[in-house]
This record gives sequence, C-alpha cells and structure tokens, in this order.
Amino acid sequence: MAFARNNTARGLQDRRGAHYAVRMAKTTTARPRRRETGAARPQPEPEFPGCKAVSLPRKDLEDFDRRLEYWDGRTETAMICEPASPYHEQRSRLLNALVERIAQVRGAPINQYGSMDLREQDAPQSIMQADESVYLHPGRARLPGPSAMVIGVDDHPDVVLEVDHT
Repeated sequence: MAFARNNTARGLQDRRGAHYAVRMAKTTTARPRRRETGAARPQPEPEFPGCKAVSLPRKDLEDFDRRLEYWDGRTETAMICEPASPYHEQRSRLLNALVERIAQVRGAPINQYGSMDLREQDAPQSIMQADESVYLHPGRARLPGPSAMVIGVDDHPDVVLEVDHT
C-alpha cells in the first residue's frame, strides 16, 4: 500500500518500524525510508498551509471531536484546518463518484471510509486524518475497526486522498 505524497512530510510507522511517509497532493509512491547509521538526523517539521497549531494533550485526544489534519505526539500539537470549504469538499466527492462508478462497472463492492484516522498501534506518536480512504477489494483486506485504521493491525487502504488547496 502506498500513501499519496509530495514535499510536505508526515510520518507513520508500522509494527516492523518501517516508516511510511504520508504526503499531500501529488500521487506518487511512498517508500520506507532507509535507516542511516551514525547520529540521528532531525526530522523536518511538517508544513500545513491554512492550518493552525493547537495544543492537544494525549489524554484529551480520544475526546477531541473536531477535524484534525495531523497530530504530533512528541509535541502534543494538532494541526486544525477548519472550516472545510466547498472547494475542499467538492474535490473529495469527485473521488467518491469515480469509485462508485468503478464498483458498478466491475460488479464488486468497494468500501469507502471518507475521513478516517490513520494511526499507529498502542500509544500513537502521530495521527493523520485522511479526507478519503478506499479499499478496492474489501473481501481480501483486514478492514479497520470503528475508530481508526491502525498501522500494523489493519491493512492499509488502497487509496488515500488528502485534498490540499494552497
């Protein structure tokens, strides 16, 4: 499974410790980063144009009911982009309509989850909330539970869409 990516870095890890770069806008394949020997390099801070940083302690994360783009467990900071604009919502609905048409033509179900958390197992260090998540072959996938797609437990969605209007 590959996440969409561009120059705005966000990272999540699976249970093997493989790093999955989750990026916005362009649709190229994200590959696990190579581990470097020697001193650890500082990770660049993610950029979220149009979002504001809000303090969100880990203990308050489960009760947080607003839409977040990204949550960083190291700093306990959530990136909030509200309200969603008509431009944003219309773009994500285009994927929804396309997936419905594909399901009708091929005669097989496709699961669409809309906005869904992508999080790490146990105590998450980062959470991304994708605008659209799609499983093209739900009968062959370990689908997410009621709260989120957990890396290393659930299968990754086949398509993840993040609308970025910068």
